[in-house]
Amino acid sequence: MSGCPSAGHEEEREPEHDIGSQQLNAFQPHRLYGYSSSLSDLADLAIQGKLQIHPVRVFVAGDKLFESMERKIREAWHVPIHVTYGASESKYIAIKESGQDEMSVLDELNIVEVLDEHNRPVLSGQEGRVVLTNLQNYTLPVIRYEVGDYVLLGRTNDNSSAATIRDIRGRVNDALPVVLRDGTPDTIHPIILSEFHVPTLERIQFVSKQPERVWINYVAPSDLSPLVTKQFQQILDSKGATQTQFEVQRLQQIDNDRLTGGEVRHAAHLDIGRARGRRGRHRRRDLRQEIGAVAVRIRAVRKAARASIDSRASTATLP
Repeated sequence: MSGCPSAGHEEEREPEHDIGSQQLNAFQPHRLYGYSSSLSDLADLAIQGKLQIHPVRVFVAGDKLFESMERKIREAWHVPIHVTYGASESKYIAIKESGQDEMSVLDELNIVEVLDEHNRPVLSGQEGRVVLTNLQNYTLPVIRYEVGDYVLLGRTNDNSSAATIRDIRGRVNDALPVVLRDGTPDTIHPIILSEFHVPTLERIQFVSKQPERVWINYVAPSDLSPLVTKQFQQILDSKGATQTQFEVQRLQQIDNDRLTGGEVRHAAHLDIGRARGRRGRHRRRDLRQEIGAVAVRIRAVRKAARASIDSRASTATLP
């Protein structure tokens, strides 16, 4: 057909990683900030000599920093690695340096609550849902917004808000659909999947396109398929999901899914619903008091921040 080039005359395209390396080499960034897996790929290119940049700090976020990724990044650049926790509603929620046990919540920027299924604060060492109040968003205040993450709470402040986070366990949206033995649809909680452990496993991905079938992709230095199969079968058996079949496949790498790059968020459920009568009035009154208390805290933090800035400014002008 006219107008269609033959296969032999197709223009060869330069690989995307080569284009990215050229752009970064020209830009010469001082800091790198990105997905752990993406920065691990960049470290690979640096070790191969294709990427010649010299960052002084590396910040990882978005997916788990495995030991193999950390070793690769350190081999490439020999710089401090900071693990950050953020969201669309607040870019910087908590941070730690690699090797530290707990992430420190940036409480001058946020109030982070970790709540159970009854919307009550959990205790230190317990898991719960993250509910966020952003103290910096003047245009569109974010007050007690449910981010959709499950975390393991570390230390708490006097008001029961989180001071540190021990671990990020998973997302509400990451519940894996399965089918029980009686044909009833159900899900496997993301916390259970976050605890999936096989020695030397570097990365694992659970893919569900239909509730009765799961594809498991993993990355590891050796064949772990029998162990991965056994571990996941135990999870299905404990759930009673005998109608769900699965396949296990070892891959060289697992790329981030471009279709799910954006994160779905849910507003916090504050248990007001369609409450009516006296009970409903009490709930609405409690909600107004709760929001009012948060607003007072926001004003106090902002006032303290302004005072701190004024103090530093006046000190800087002293002879």
